[in-house]
Amino acid sequence: MLHLPISRATFATRGVVYLALAAAALLPVYLIVRGLRFDVGTAADRYSNLAIAWLLQVPALAAGVLALRGVRWLLLAAWPESIGVWIGDEGIELRLDRGARRLFAWGALEVQWPEYLETLELDPDEPLPLPECPPILDRTSGRRVDAELRRFFGAEERLWWPAVEERVRAAYLATRDV
Repeated sequence: MLHLPISRATFATRGVVYLALAAAALLPVYLIVRGLRFDVGTAADRYSNLAIAWLLQVPALAAGVLALRGVRWLLLAAWPESIGVWIGDEGIELRLDRGARRLFAWGALEVQWPEYLETLELDPDEPLPLPECPPILDRTSGRRVDAELRRFFGAEERLWWPAVEERVRAAYLATRDV
């Protein structure tokens, strides 16, 4: 079974960026709310201040969502267990934390091949002439496996595509021979 570790520094960086965005969204809210006064003035002033406070809920809610995402990434960076992608006989398994283990079985994966492959004479021992990884769908969950892997590895397909390509190529050549 091949283990591809995922960088915890990437997770920590994402967490810090989300928290910085949350703080940037909350700063104007704080500065505006600090200047609102509901105890003095006419009723029109109080209603105007109440309307402003009501409108400020949108950036405050956005900041809350960003902060939760940031904390989630930071918790994942600090998770004590081994995190990463395991590619084995059963399929592709994402082990991110105790509750987020996803197995994409080889039999349930469907690759959307480019049409030009049908016209080529392919040697079974040669790699497929692809400029990048084709979309790989999991039929059971409807998720794009390649998008999940890109989410954690970034654009660096060279880290995971060679491990997946051998099985994908064998599946493609088996369907082509039929």
